[in-house]
Order: sequence, then structure tokens, then C-alpha cells
Amino acid sequence: ALELARRIKENQPLFPQQFSFPAETISDAQQMYMGLLNDGRLPVLEGAYVPEAFLVDPVYQNYLETCLEKENDNAMAHLLLGSLLYEKGQDEEGIAHWEAALKVTDAPILWRNLAFAASQHGDNEKALHYMEQAHLEKYDDIDHAFYEEYFKYMLAAGRYQEVFETYSKLPASMKEEELLYMKACEAAIKLNEFEFLEESFKREYALIREGETIISDIWFEYAKKKGIPETEIPKHLDMRMTSKAK
Repeated sequence: ALELARRIKENQPLFPQQFSFPAETISDAQQMYMGLLNDGRLPVLEGAYVPEAFLVDPVYQNYLETCLEKENDNAMAHLLLGSLLYEKGQDEEGIAHWEAALKVTDAPILWRNLAFAASQHGDNEKALHYMEQAHLEKYDDIDHAFYEEYFKYMLAAGRYQEVFETYSKLPASMKEEELLYMKACEAAIKLNEFEFLEESFKREYALIREGETIISDIWFEYAKKKGIPETEIPKHLDMRMTSKAK
């Protein structure tokens, strides 16, 4: 429906009549872009807010650039245009827009994007530095995905104690996020936090599928430290493709 609205605005060819995309099917995820199409404006970017969708179709580049011509300090426009350019392979230009947005607002998504770019360019320390600037602990409504990436960078840097301590301070609801919990387990095995690990081995994991060995690798490292035969791995933890567990 959003694409149809864009085509109508630009006098572009419409969809065949057999396809029906009524305006009422437009949801919150598209509403922001409807505002961009209709009047060239975007909502304010603040706090821990993350847009529901990032359109990286080049046809929106002109709309975002026009928005910034009218309002150069629009952090949301810088965020979205930076993401679009980065997706096109124009990394430096994309990063420059995220940095411009940071001059307007200290939103975590901007620091996260800079961290992601640094990681993609092989600089884990820089990625970690950027994530530290996000100060995730200040936001009660921060998405757990921010912490997943933060823990990833900390683990790569060998900062296991920080991962474990940061995880222990998270709200109970966030601690239940499976991917976060497994990151804490990765830190726990390096710290010999055996009591924590022994509880983790009793759990069933919804996100682990056959061929994924994150939790089984942790168990094998635990077994080695404890002198437990590898054959005693709990069956529900062993997702190896050639599993012999009973």
C-alpha cells in the first residue's frame, strides 16, 4: 500500500487491477514513510526509539535529502538516509549521516549503527567503544537486541566479567531473553561460574536448532573442567548433526 501511494504521487505505473492494496492496510510501520511522502516530514528521533522499518529502496533517497534540505537537524532523516546509503555500499556517507544525527540527539540506535559499521570493518575495539557511549543502562525501554550486540563485542574483547556483571543487573524480563542468556553462559564458562551454568544446562532452548552448537560447546568446556565424560552430555543440549548422545 505504501508503494502504491508512492507510485500514485510520482505518476508511476500502478499495480495490475487484480492486486488490491487499500490504504487501510497501512500500519504504524509504514506511517512514518507516508508522512515523508505526503509532506516531507519525519517524527523526532529521541530516547531508545527505533523505527519499526528501515526502507533502503533508493527511490526514497531523494525524499530524505529533500527533508534534510528543509530541516538539516532532523536526526530521523539522518538516521534513515545513513542506513539507506550504507546499504548501497556508501559506507562513509552513511556513517557521516549517523554522526550528524548524534549532534542533534544521543539516541542509542545511532551509537549502535556506528558500532555495527566498525565491527564490519574489523575494528571490535572501536565497536565496543561506540556501544559504551550508548549508555544502554539509562533506558528502561531499550530493546534486548542492543545488549546482544554489546555482549558480542565484549566477549570478542575477552571482557567476560563485564558481560556477566552487566547481565546480572538486567531486569528479570530481559534476562529471560534466550540469546542474551546464552551470551551470559559464554562469559560464565570463562569465569568458572559453575552454579550458573548448571542451571543453564537444565533449560530447554527454543531458539537452538540442529547444527547449532553454542550451548553444547559450553557444556563440553564445562565437562572438561569438571572431568565429566563427553558422552554424558544431556540429550536436549546436543544439537550436533552427528550426535551420538543417548
